[in-house]
Parts: sequence; C-alpha cells; structure tokens
Amino acid sequence: MTPIARRGALGRLALVALLAPTGCMAGVPAGPVPAAATDADGPIPSGYGTLRQDDITIEIVDGPVRVRITPLESSLIRLTAPDTEQRLRALRERAAPDGAVWFLVSVQTEAPGGADFDPMAVEAASVGIPQRPAEIRGLTPQWGSGRLEQRVPQQALYRFPGDIDPWRSLEVRVGEMRSRSWTDRLPQLDAERARVRARAGGGYWSSPNFLILR
Repeated sequence: MTPIARRGALGRLALVALLAPTGCMAGVPAGPVPAAATDADGPIPSGYGTLRQDDITIEIVDGPVRVRITPLESSLIRLTAPDTEQRLRALRERAAPDGAVWFLVSVQTEAPGGADFDPMAVEAASVGIPQRPAEIRGLTPQWGSGRLEQRVPQQALYRFPGDIDPWRSLEVRVGEMRSRSWTDRLPQLDAERARVRARAGGGYWSSPNFLILR
C-alpha cells in the first residue's frame, strides 16, 4: 500500500471509531435518549436545557413548614440541564409511564421540635378551583406519618384529578397559603423553550449516545 493510500485508510478507520456508539461523553448522560416530548409548537429535544430544578419549582411556606412543588411534565423537564432532566425524567417514568402529569412534592421544617403536616393539604389547579390529590406515592419512609422532624426532608409523588397544564397556568395551595407565582415564570420558560430548539437545530450533531459540536 502506498503512503497516500495508507493515510486514507487510517483516516477512514478514525472516522469509524468516532461514529461508533460509546458508553458516554463528557457532560452528556449515557444510554439512549427517549423520543422528544411535544407541546403545541412541536417536539422539544432532550439534552439541551439549562434550567435548574428551582426554576420549575413553586415554593410555599405554611407556618413552620416549607413545601416545594415541581411539575413532572415531560416537555417542561426537557428545559432543565441534562443531569437534572435525567433525574426528574426517572421520577416521572416511575410514577407515570402512561404519560399522566405528576408532581414532585418536597416538605421540610426548621422548627426545633418538628411540625405537623397533612399531605392532603396540598392542592393544585391549572384553570379553576384547586383540587386535592387523587393519588399520592411516598418516596421517603416517614411520608404520611403526619409529622416532620427538624431538617429531615420528606418527598412524595402527587397526581391531581383535574387537567393541569403548566404551560397555561398553575396555582398551588398549601393549607391557607396560595401561590400564583408560576404565571410570572411562563415568559422565562417560553424563552428557554425557544433556546433549546435553537441549540438543537443550529450547531450540534447528535446520536443516541453523544453530542459533538460542529
């Protein structure tokens, strides 16, 4: 084989090695990427978001108890950074393989003697009167005991009976406290949704296992 032919063969081998599936690449989770979630504007690609979980979480303080509520809606999860997306997607699939919208509810207290907490006190609605949960699945051992220990977080997955669409509106109540702050977040979420589509379509080559910058 001539030197020129040898260099050409080596180049082809390098290209094949580059395109072959690998376990992972830096900054991108290994394993297959599921089909894109969709909303009214079409598919939202996975792996391009930058938001934190806090950016899609509502927090309410009811006396000594702090409650954090995160919608596990598929297209919303895809706006978060890859590691956060992977973690929230795992929770969603654990709760709702059928595609129903669930919520991650986290509660905690800083009160030295602990505090009482009624899991049924959490209500949510998209449009209309907030609904009590139709189903609750505890994630931590003490969930449902009615009592919180100081600085010991408890978590559960919630499903509400109404048709809740976080892209329209979301109101949450805990006891006598109410939050409508989600409406103020919608412009930020819309902007990130547009950026995710731009990142996916304008500078990256993707495969089920890794991403390569052009």
